Amino acid sequence: MEYDVDGIHFDDYFYHAKKYYKDPSTGKKIKASEKPSAAKRRGYCNAMVKAAYETTHKKNGVLFGISPAGNVENCLSGGADVKTWLTADGYIDYIAPQIYWTDNWGGNGKTKMYSNRLAQWKSINMNKTPMYIGLALYRTGKYASDDKGWSMRDTNIRTQVKKLRAAGMDGYILFSAMDLYDSHAKMERYKLKGLVKPVKASSIKFSKKTVTIKIGKKPTYKVKFTPADTNPKTVTYKSSNPKIATVNSNGKITPKKKGTVKITAKTPNGKTAKMKVKVKKK
Repeated sequence: MEYDVDGIHFDDYFYHAKKYYKDPSTGKKIKASEKPSAAKRRGYCNAMVKAAYETTHKKNGVLFGISPAGNVENCLSGGADVKTWLTADGYIDYIAPQIYWTDNWGGNGKTKMYSNRLAQWKSINMNKTPMYIGLALYRTGKYASDDKGWSMRDTNIRTQVKKLRAAGMDGYILFSAMDLYDSHAKMERYKLKGLVKPVKASSIKFSKKTVTIKIGKKPTYKVKFTPADTNPKTVTYKSSNPKIATVNSNGKITPKKKGTVKITAKTPNGKTAKMKVKVKKK
């Protein structure tokens, strides 16, 4: 692996095409109706997932996970063998099912789809794999004839977070990032805000204790947090001698002249990390 990453994540990308598939080696189009049986699809996907898991784990500390569709039956039909992944070891480190419905699903708005799916996923998690529930922030504040809950109230996500916590889930993921800023989700975000509890850092550190930077270069050095789920991940950076090198709020260092300085990062609860920076001429 060439990059310093914390994990590899697969989205819900299996045998879901409706028209045709494309053979990656020949480019030949294969009709969706000619795809292999459900059992074979699961077998092929399991081989891929297992290989991805083994490759990822060649580097210590890197995790591998998948966010499959929220409908278990559709997963199994499409090749995403979630029951095997949540029973046998060697497939995934975590799973993030996309439970993108409210408890007012259906034409009559009476089906508790979110709660039903949440319970179903919990019931098949035989080996207690860490489970993070995908929540549909993108659907908030919008009318949908098949899922009226989204327009009936502005506390859907807040209620769903409460329920997943009560069910013992490990956390949640909001889809998508742009909806963290879009106006349609404003009230849902506001109502959710009070449930987000801060996780304070117990320690922070730079990846290197000493670095050498040539004048003209402007590298960025950020800290790693312990625990990894520290929230919010906020630090302030300070240079011991801005005449030699400055550092901005994002950890970007700008060398000014030859010399040595210390860059200090500090969290709101007082945890610090220091790195020595040697500045050389071009």
